[in-house]
Amino acid sequence: MAASGADWFVAADARLGDGSREKPFHDPWLAIRSAGPGDVIHVAAGAYYGRYDRSSWVIDCPDLTILGGYSRDFTTRTPWKKPSVFSFFSGYEATRESNIIAGRGDHSGLTLDGLFFDASGANMYGNKPGDGISSYPNMSGAIASFNAANVTIRNSIFVNCANGGVELSGDGSHFENNLLLNMIGIGMLNLRSSPTMISHPIVALNNSFCFMHDVGDPPGSGGDSAIGIRVNCPAIVQDNIFVSCGNAAISLYLDPARVSIERTFFFLTPRDIVKIRSQGNSGEITEETLEELEDIGFNSSVDNLVRDPAITGL
Repeated sequence: MAASGADWFVAADARLGDGSREKPFHDPWLAIRSAGPGDVIHVAAGAYYGRYDRSSWVIDCPDLTILGGYSRDFTTRTPWKKPSVFSFFSGYEATRESNIIAGRGDHSGLTLDGLFFDASGANMYGNKPGDGISSYPNMSGAIASFNAANVTIRNSIFVNCANGGVELSGDGSHFENNLLLNMIGIGMLNLRSSPTMISHPIVALNNSFCFMHDVGDPPGSGGDSAIGIRVNCPAIVQDNIFVSCGNAAISLYLDPARVSIERTFFFLTPRDIVKIRSQGNSGEITEETLEELEDIGFNSSVDNLVRDPAITGL
């Protein structure tokens, strides 16, 4: 294992590397296996499929940082233009983990920055334009799942999963400046309850949640799925954009007084922008009744708007 604070490098076209800048590993799994607490993994742009194309990466090291979007020589970093894609390999036939990336054991202090996660390889699509998805796995989990404290995920993209996007339940975790796009499942971001007391709320800041599809018949009928953010722990939800989240943009399962929703844009919401299903408190807020949001009893609920966010390039 490397000494604390070491740097590891990954490039998709590398062969027989040792993890150095000059001879990078060919996949992040090798860097994750080699890294120790405090290390940084630098991932060049390209497509990655994991060990033996398993399409799964497990983090079991605390205080690890994984940075994506580098040029091949690691001199520049532009993750929104040249992504490091953690992909699902459609030809893998053996048993694999439920998530594309997940934490195990002590992974507290983990930072993921500038990564792209694409689960489309797990799905079957029609042959003609407009056919859409024809089948998808029902037993897989969300793209990413972490339960340790102080996990930070930022500047990353999560797309095309039929079982939800990201699960977080660690004290003081941050989910910031991410794009979640084109999903099926219970929720794009699931802020779960924890067996230990969460003393510092999970923060969801400056993210875009776009096109969470409800496969019910009819869609948008109010079921407990197709939700932008599911909140089951203390949380601060600020400066986010929700576009076309099938049954609810935000759904709460705890006392609203433990949650803040501020400066949020809602647009093209088929059903509810906020749904409350906590003990002794239930209700639905739609785009037409947004002004009633402040009457629910949130810790804070200011400057929320129904407005076209004018997003381009999706």
